[in-house]
Amino acid sequence: MPPNGSCGLAQSRDCHQRTSVTRDQLTFPRPSPLREIQTSKRLHPQRFKYIPYRSMASQSQGIQQLLQAEKRAAEKVAEARKRKNRRLKQAKEEAQAEIEQYRLQREKEFKTKEAAALGSHGNSAVEVDKETIDKMSRIQSSYQQNKEAVLANLLKMVCDIKPEIHANYRVAG
Repeated sequence: MPPNGSCGLAQSRDCHQRTSVTRDQLTFPRPSPLREIQTSKRLHPQRFKYIPYRSMASQSQGIQQLLQAEKRAAEKVAEARKRKNRRLKQAKEEAQAEIEQYRLQREKEFKTKEAAALGSHGNSAVEVDKETIDKMSRIQSSYQQNKEAVLANLLKMVCDIKPEIHANYRVAG
């Protein structure tokens, strides 16, 4: 690297700011030995850094391994989500069953308390019905006994008219 801090590709600051090339990206792979022999007169070995030579097949194999690992990770995440959803569903069903059981228990307790409370009132309802029937029969018998007398008294008052001057009436004069 030159002492002025530039990347060596351009002399101006604008060029360095426009390109975002790092020093590591500027290294070149070592040429094959055959090419090095042919061009050994023109190349200076101090200019090149040694980068281990990898074939395209090994790089492709590494990428395939990464893709497979990513796929396995995605499958594990999907399986975990499925397990979580199953657990939530199961917990919800258990909660609903527990709520239903509690509701039935409380309903049963209410029915027993209601039966105990209405047991004493159930007899009074029967007594009220008996009293009502008894009163109705007395009213019917009283009606049958007094019907003729009441009708005779009503007709007598309507038919026998006695003209009298009312006590509040004054003669104008």
